[in-house]
Amino acid sequence: MNKSESGQIIVILAVALVAILGITALAVDGSMIYAERREDQSTADSAALSAAQTASANPTCATARTAAINQAITYASAQEGVALVNDTTSPNRVEATCSADNSKLTVKIVVTSNIPTTFAKMVSRDQLTTTVESTSQVTFGGGTFVGGNGIVSTSTTCDLSYWPTNGANGGIHALGDGRITITGGGAFSSSCARATGSSKILAYGGSFQYTTDLMIENSANVLILGDSDPFTAPNINPSGTPQKYWNGAHNPANPDSLWPVQTTQTYTIPDVPVMTAITPPACGPARVFAIPNTGGTVTPGTYTSINWNGAKNANLVFSSGQVYCFSGSVSFGGGPGLINMNGATLYFTSSSDANFSTGGGLTYSFNGGTFYSKKGSFTVGHTFSANDSKFYLGSGNFTADGSAVLSMNNSSVYLNNGNFRVTAGGNLDATNITIYIKQGNFTIDGGAVVKMIAPTCSTSACGVGPAIPGMLLYMDKTNTGSININNGTKTAHIMSGTIFAPNSPAIFDGGTDTTVTNVQLIAKGISVSAGANLNMNLNDASLYSGGGASSVELLK
Repeated sequence: MNKSESGQIIVILAVALVAILGITALAVDGSMIYAERREDQSTADSAALSAAQTASANPTCATARTAAINQAITYASAQEGVALVNDTTSPNRVEATCSADNSKLTVKIVVTSNIPTTFAKMVSRDQLTTTVESTSQVTFGGGTFVGGNGIVSTSTTCDLSYWPTNGANGGIHALGDGRITITGGGAFSSSCARATGSSKILAYGGSFQYTTDLMIENSANVLILGDSDPFTAPNINPSGTPQKYWNGAHNPANPDSLWPVQTTQTYTIPDVPVMTAITPPACGPARVFAIPNTGGTVTPGTYTSINWNGAKNANLVFSSGQVYCFSGSVSFGGGPGLINMNGATLYFTSSSDANFSTGGGLTYSFNGGTFYSKKGSFTVGHTFSANDSKFYLGSGNFTADGSAVLSMNNSSVYLNNGNFRVTAGGNLDATNITIYIKQGNFTIDGGAVVKMIAPTCSTSACGVGPAIPGMLLYMDKTNTGSININNGTKTAHIMSGTIFAPNSPAIFDGGTDTTVTNVQLIAKGISVSAGANLNMNLNDASLYSGGGASSVELLK
């Protein structure tokens, strides 16, 4: 070997050592800053959403701006230990800006971290800096109810039970092959969210917040979030691997922006004006029912009861604009024929059970009528037209049984203490209807055919009672009864409007056909199972508007 070449290995080793140190610094310090950046992004996203959700409770952008800033500072400090300030020059800051027309509030969170280096300091880099941003937006203008959420669970306790309660006493649950789809809005669970089997929870155009656990219990489940079009949204679980097991980490291949956000924020049940009850009518003089089975006109006044069995083609007429009072029950049979009660008022005055029921081969017409009962049930099992009508039941059930073909356009039902039910085989068609239940249950049995659409205005043209625009079903805040909708084997249900049941569990159970419900749902807990399909399209449906914010979104 040439003596002039001696010592070259030292030069090579020195150069290699620098390269090795550089690679080591990149691996060690790079992983540290990557982990810190992910944590900072989570902090920024959570603070931005929490600020926007709090701001949405305010009626105007001006008042919402202050609320958003204060909430972001409080949340980041208490939950993440990050001190945000409302200063555009600060590395850790919150900025809230109203649009020129005050229709939108934009909340921007910036989080910056300086990470001490391990190896990089050997090449004069004592620390590395990472900065992340997150932006949320609140839209104002009296749009959809509860801050633009399509589905809200109000209970702070997560119910993990299966059949028969199916977790409906707290949380949002898609079980078996149930499916929840939200378009143009988000979801909020005051406790947990769960999906099992082949079920799906899909949300397009809104945020998803939960407070305790997110549970994806089977590899077949998919949870898609964000503002993508449902027909072009990517499959964020292409491998079929679990998204998340209990409190484990979610699939890192999925973008953080498409994942639900855990929050400590509580949900305040909004106030909704209660439907006005009908005033009891005044009764006329005592009468004795003496109409033959061949038919005739019933004289207005007060009766003990009516039990009429009509002959073939016989008609019975209750005069329009007149009041008919009963201290006992009313029932009809015989026929075929017509019971014409258009424009009449039927008043059941007794404090003991006095029921109304249909029978025989008769057709019934009660358009423009008023039904008032202190105690007793209303049961329909035939073709019954009750358009432009209003019903009040003080203590008793409203039932459309398996043979009913019930039309209730522009009508309202007020149940003070009783159940509303459409049984298997029953048919209910009601456009512009509000049902208010102070105490009691709402049930649609499997095999029923139901079309129910909420009113679009508050005048008699959209429903009587008076109507509550956008409100389809109103279960009082004190009502602990349940909502049970089972599709069975008949045509899928069509329901559109807001279902407000803050203290009631809601169970949607499927069948061979899915249950199609284009509703906004606020309930104690929500369960969708056995093929049921709960759709919420806040862009197209006529929903209740409580003023204030119409949507809350996480933009980036």
